[in-house]
This record gives sequence, C-alpha cells and structure tokens, in this order.
Amino acid sequence: LFRSYNTHAVDFDGDGRRDIWNSPADALASAAHYLQASGWKAGQPWGFEVSLPDGFDYALADSSIRKPLAEWRRLGLSGLPVVMDEANASLLLPAGYRGPAFLIMDNFRAILRYNNSSSYALAIGLLSERFEGAGTVRASWPQSEQPLSRSERLELQERLSNQGFDPGAADGIIGANTRSAIRSFQQQLGWPADGHPTQELLGRLRAEP
Repeated sequence: LFRSYNTHAVDFDGDGRRDIWNSPADALASAAHYLQASGWKAGQPWGFEVSLPDGFDYALADSSIRKPLAEWRRLGLSGLPVVMDEANASLLLPAGYRGPAFLIMDNFRAILRYNNSSSYALAIGLLSERFEGAGTVRASWPQSEQPLSRSERLELQERLSNQGFDPGAADGIIGANTRSAIRSFQQQLGWPADGHPTQELLGRLRAEP
C-alpha cells in the first residue's frame, strides 16, 4: 500500500496533500492514476454481455484463453460490437454455464490489478454502465444456487486432489488451478466443463470412492 501510495497518489484538490483517506477528489484521482498505470485504455470497454450458442464448449471460459472478437463471433457468440474485431477478449461465466456470460477485455484486467477479484471487477464494470444509462444484465442469474462456504471450498480442493487432479494448494480460494481441476473432473463426468464450483459438484466428489 505504501509503495502504491508513493507511486500513484494524486493531490487532485490542490491543497498540497495527497489525502486519499479524507479527500474524495484525491481518492478518485489516485484510483484513476493507478488504473491508467495498470493498462487502462481510455475509450475502450471493459467487456460486454454475450449470448452463447447451443452446444458451446464451456471449457473456453478460461481467463488464460484470449481470442480476437472476430474469432468469438465465429464460434457463435452474439451480442458483440461490430467494431474492434482484432481486440482480444476472454470469456467469463461468473455463475457457471447456467448464468450470464461476458467477454472481458484489457480494461477488465486493469481493474483486477487494482483489486484481484472477478466479482469486484464485474461489479465495477456493470455499475459504470448503469451510470451511463445502460440496462441490467439480460440473462438470469441462478438464484437457487447456494455458494460454497470456505470450508466447503477447502473440502472441494482436497477431494479433487484425492481424485488425482491438481487444484493447487488447498486454501479455499477458487483460482485458475482449481478451476482447471474442476473442468477436468466435469469433463470426466460428461458435464458442461465451465470450471464453476457448485454444491452439486461437491456432492459428486463426496460420492467418489
């Protein structure tokens, strides 16, 4: 925090102090400076909601997979802008294949450098669109799905490891390694391989010998 403050804090209100704690102007300008240094591209979107075709390969919903928008369009995604065909994007399924789908771009990754949480970055992106007059997310969220608790996430990781998959260290954090292990287990079961941790998935792991 101290290093980030020294590098990115801004005295936007001109009072001679970079007071990110008590000056909203300094706090907002400093956050903007941090985002700019993290690769924020002015005039470009953070991402956008898309619709997926029937039979889509949900294993492509992986933050390490980046494709030009033209390629995503070729794969059957709809809702993409008609410009920026060469811009790269990754597919995000924040609630798994049963929920909304988003293509995320470089500005989304810049937000992640500020706060490394996809839920946070998505909330910021959607909120900014509401300020600009955009509507709500079109697709429905799976309201009945109960998120895993931290102890259940730890159990999920341990059981994946016991089945020969590699979720990384059992820390209760569903990161890239855990999602990759989930996809592998889902593919083994013949389920949609979206990498999303669910109660249903944990129950299936509990049933394994």
